[in-house]
Amino acid sequence: MNRRMIVISAVFLFTALLSCEDPTSVGESVIPDDDELEIDSIIYTDFIINSIADDTLYTSGSTTNFIGEIQSSTFGKSIANFYSELRYITGFETVTTPVVDSAKIYLQISGFQGDESTEQSLEVYTLAEEMVFPNLIDTGFMTDEKIGEFTMRSFENLDTLINGETSSNHLQTELDLDFAQSLLEAYNNETVTNNAELHDFVKGIAVKPLADGNGKGLFAINNSTNSVSGVRIFYQNDEDESRILNFNFQPVNVEEDTLSNYTHYQMINDYSQGANNIETQLNNYSPTGYPIAYVQGGNGVLAELDFSSLTSQIDSSNLVNGAELVVRPHFVNDADTILLPPSLTLYEEFRVNDDGEKTGGMIDIAGNGLDAFEPGRIYDNSSTGSLGNDEDGYFYIFYLPDYIHGVVEEELEPKLYIGVPNRATSFNGFWFDTDNDIQLTIRYSITNN
Repeated sequence: MNRRMIVISAVFLFTALLSCEDPTSVGESVIPDDDELEIDSIIYTDFIINSIADDTLYTSGSTTNFIGEIQSSTFGKSIANFYSELRYITGFETVTTPVVDSAKIYLQISGFQGDESTEQSLEVYTLAEEMVFPNLIDTGFMTDEKIGEFTMRSFENLDTLINGETSSNHLQTELDLDFAQSLLEAYNNETVTNNAELHDFVKGIAVKPLADGNGKGLFAINNSTNSVSGVRIFYQNDEDESRILNFNFQPVNVEEDTLSNYTHYQMINDYSQGANNIETQLNNYSPTGYPIAYVQGGNGVLAELDFSSLTSQIDSSNLVNGAELVVRPHFVNDADTILLPPSLTLYEEFRVNDDGEKTGGMIDIAGNGLDAFEPGRIYDNSSTGSLGNDEDGYFYIFYLPDYIHGVVEEELEPKLYIGVPNRATSFNGFWFDTDNDIQLTIRYSITNN
């Protein structure tokens, strides 16, 4: 080995010995002591929960409505009634002597929830009052004359003839001939010439389940303009040719000051039949909360989550890296699993009009238009939690790092509402408690500066 190689080797060995002397000191000055990060986490369960009802649950304009009765050990008996004004949709041909051959009401079935093997009766009535918001009571709009009944029909084998052609999944039944005759004559003698006069003559139609406690399912009705749902009156013209006077169920547009988003149909719950205290909660909001809370579609029952004490557990200087809210339905009866919502939504506030009144909408934590008012706001990617299942049972999970960070920094309210999406067309729901069924896991970085 020459002298040059000996010198290089000696320098290398000396340097290596120095580096082995204190292996932890290399790069020590890159992160000063006062800037080191420490990772920590908490599991937060100190929620204050209440059950509240969104009293502005409007469904006007929906092309899908429920009709039926269903039982739940949590919510008792739930009843869905369908209400609508009639809309005249085809040209009427006058006749010398108007005589009804037959009259029918059709309901196109777009879905079903519950026990398909159970049959139930549906009854058809005329309305005794206008379909305006002040007339809506807890049991729905007042009805008048019974003009038809779907007798013990199930969801199965609903193929039926619609205008001479076979069409699947429809309910149909004969309507009272006196009612149909009076309506036909009103058009024939021009007592009724437009929809406004029609609504004076027939205020509306109600389809209601018999509600005898035997119903175990809900029919989803498609009442769009391209469905066959509606009323048809069959008669002969002066040449003995068959003619049809057609009506559908599309709601009319009314002025803003008469609340155009009034309830187009109504869902009614008899909470007293369920083994729960939900009615007490809805009527008595508690600042200290209740041990359990309820979430349900239909009547718009929401669970309010207040987590104000979170700000005392995490310093505002900390950086929230992750936050997962997990809610687990607490079962009273395993049969109620069919009523679990496929997903839930987290809302942060109600929409209000210029007068400060609720408008029937809610703003979810993902923004949903709120960014127009807060363009600098950072939102979580999603406010929706889908139904999952693990070894501990069913659950919903929400990922909320941005929202929780805003709460920790005291920029956002520590309060959220859990609701069923599209709750106007769903009876799905459950209850949960604060001891076992809800927790918020937060991971955060502590900055020592």
